[in-house]
Amino acid sequence: MSKGVVRSLGSGRFLDWRALDANGTARGILICWDKRTLEILEWEEGQFSLSCRFRNVENGIVWVFTGVYGPFTKEERECLWEEIGAIRGLWEDPWCVGGDYNITLFQRERSRQGRITSAMRRFAQIVDEVG
Repeated sequence: MSKGVVRSLGSGRFLDWRALDANGTARGILICWDKRTLEILEWEEGQFSLSCRFRNVENGIVWVFTGVYGPFTKEERECLWEEIGAIRGLWEDPWCVGGDYNITLFQRERSRQGRITSAMRRFAQIVDEVG
């Protein structure tokens, strides 16, 4: 990810960011924030995720954001679930996880509402486990 591309998004000198470049079937992840509102404390790069531990400038609250780009294969998806569990174990702070998991959690999220798949059940199990 180039600085020029990120800078084109806005916020000028107040913009800060971390990126996980695309690698094979794992696509890239970009997390941007305004330095006037968030201070980055730590970050962790995984194969399918990028996690940033932030402190709110205004009130000092510390929290974690994890951006995910999920793989397509069952085997690689299991690696993602292990990675998410490991990330959860790093910090005790409030945690927000978002991104493209390449799997849906609920049937209603699908354009054609078929049956619940084993991948959907596994995703729900992981969400329950990591909270």
